[in-house]
Amino acid sequence: MKTKKIFLISALLLLSATLMACSFPIIRVVKGSGTLTTETRSINNFNAIQLDGAGQLVITQGDTVALQIEAEDNILPYLKSTVEGGTLVLGFQDHFWQKSLLPTETITYSLVVTDLNAITFNGAGDMDMNLLDTDTLSITVNGAAQAHITDLTADSLIIQINGTGNVNISGEVNSQILGIDGAGTIQNGDLKTSQTVLTSNGLGIATVWVTDSLEVTFNGGGTLNYFGEPAIIQNINGAANITHLGSK
Repeated sequence: MKTKKIFLISALLLLSATLMACSFPIIRVVKGSGTLTTETRSINNFNAIQLDGAGQLVITQGDTVALQIEAEDNILPYLKSTVEGGTLVLGFQDHFWQKSLLPTETITYSLVVTDLNAITFNGAGDMDMNLLDTDTLSITVNGAAQAHITDLTADSLIIQINGTGNVNISGEVNSQILGIDGAGTIQNGDLKTSQTVLTSNGLGIATVWVTDSLEVTFNGGGTLNYFGEPAIIQNINGAANITHLGSK
């Protein structure tokens, strides 16, 4: 009888271990080889970009869309570049949680766009772009991403930072709506605007250039620096600091 019980317990333990192995697959670690390679990807038309995770995004505006990815040869196969509902989604493939991908070199996405209306960063990506002419542009930063655009021309601009991201834009737009939840930074002192609306919840820092109207709401201890002589509406709940930097 004792032998029978021991056999039964052993069988149950073996079954339990098997079930646990099925439920929790073994995580495979893929460390970057250090050998960079470049791949050209075929993509459909899009007007929005979503970058998931880390990586350097270099964008230019042209006549046809194009994408080149530079990454380590054993990391590149796990990078996605799919167009979903007009949005180009870049980053690790959706099932990468089964592996631990550890790049040792920067992943660079070199992208040509015909038009661009929205960019979303989920993580710590970086973006650089020169010369963008579009109707509207929306930038959302979820995390610690850095976005830099030189010479933007648009009717309207919307920026939302959730976290500690940094956005730096120059050029000219008619209106901009800025939101900071956290400790993000918006450096738009070289972006000429007629109207600007800023809402900061936390410790956000913003520098803007406004000619006509500036509406500011602070919930916390944020900072606003502004150029121009706009009419100002202030809603301050906290210890915010507003500094006039003069005219441009």
